[in-house]
Amino acid sequence: MGCHKLYAGDLHSTWAVNSALFGWTQDEAIDMGEMGVYQLFATGAGGTTIDGLMTRPPKVPQPCWLHCVNVGAIDAAAARVTAAAGQLVSGPGEVPGGSGIAQYLDPQGAMVAPKR
Repeated sequence: MGCHKLYAGDLHSTWAVNSALFGWTQDEAIDMGEMGVYQLFATGAGGTTIDGLMTRPPKVPQPCWLHCVNVGAIDAAAARVTAAAGQLVSGPGEVPGGSGIAQYLDPQGAMVAPKR
């Protein structure tokens, strides 16, 4: 599994609850332009960055965790997902750090993201 990203109803209120509950600390905040701020979080003060959260984009139907699956070639993986009835939400495109990612809804409405 590549990573897990939390698409929140609201970044700030979700951060307040989850950081208190799990002891997360803020790491880098990345301005993603019109998508908003992507807040990286760590496992406590000085801990390892484990992933991030942001207010969900309008195309994401409800707050959820996005599971990113590592693949060798993002374009080929995106083509396979589309051929298997996946609905493109965004991408393929590059994210901070140079990785490529595409985001899809599977036929049951769950989000999945092939990532290289």
